[in-house]
Amino acid sequence: MRINLVKQYVDDFKNALEAVENDSPYIITFNTDKIADIDCCKKLIKTHKDKLVHGSKSVYLFELVEITTNKQMIGKRYNDEKLNNKERNFSRINKGHETSQTLYVGSSSSSLLVRFRNHIGIGARKDTLCKGSPKTWSLHLRHWATNLNIDLRFKYIFLNSFTDAQLHTFEDILWEIEKPMFGKKGGK
Repeated sequence: MRINLVKQYVDDFKNALEAVENDSPYIITFNTDKIADIDCCKKLIKTHKDKLVHGSKSVYLFELVEITTNKQMIGKRYNDEKLNNKERNFSRINKGHETSQTLYVGSSSSSLLVRFRNHIGIGARKDTLCKGSPKTWSLHLRHWATNLNIDLRFKYIFLNSFTDAQLHTFEDILWEIEKPMFGKKGGK
């Protein structure tokens, strides 16, 4: 085995972490009932657009604000929509993570704004190429989470000095820590 190369990768990763200028995540908080209306979705996106395009490489997560949120209901509604909605690719359900406060962990090496739009539920349909590939897997929140009155936090951090490999390593480590309800580990 090439232990020296692994050590060098780990050292380079640690150096990249130390070089992160602002290690406090940016946070967008919203209620799922507010995104049922497409105009409200667009307003939410427009309000935060400048912050979401700040950098090209980022890691993000969606988490529940309230610890007491009914996670069983979230899982059921998500699963029902995933089974019945043939227009969208819903991220996978992670068995054993049903009680997690985190819904999803992801990364973007190009446009966080587009990923945010996809997860909110705008674009990324299987039959179109509008603002996201038809192969994009997302939460599509506005298609299942409305009327659940869930307060969510979208937390993100820009890691522009990271290589793509370092970005995905960071995402995988965060995925292991957070154990999200939805979305596979190692998306790339």
